[in-house]
Amino acid sequence: MVVETKSRIESELEVRSYLQDLRYALEHGAKLTFQEERQVDQNRDQRYTNKFTIAELFPDENPVTARKRASTADG
Repeated sequence: MVVETKSRIESELEVRSYLQDLRYALEHGAKLTFQEERQVDQNRDQRYTNKFTIAELFPDENPVTARKRASTADG
């Protein structure tokens, strides 16, 4: 089964705006959750999965430890 998705490339302004909104939300109590294994990733190129992203960002760390550390960094 092939899943087609629409893709687009956001402008630099849109990305900056999104990050500004995200920072505001996090500074005012928003919490992020992380789902390593997602059903949507079954037919997706591995490079575009959460698991791959964590491995790339924290190559020398246990993924669970890295996520826990990142989630408690400001609290």
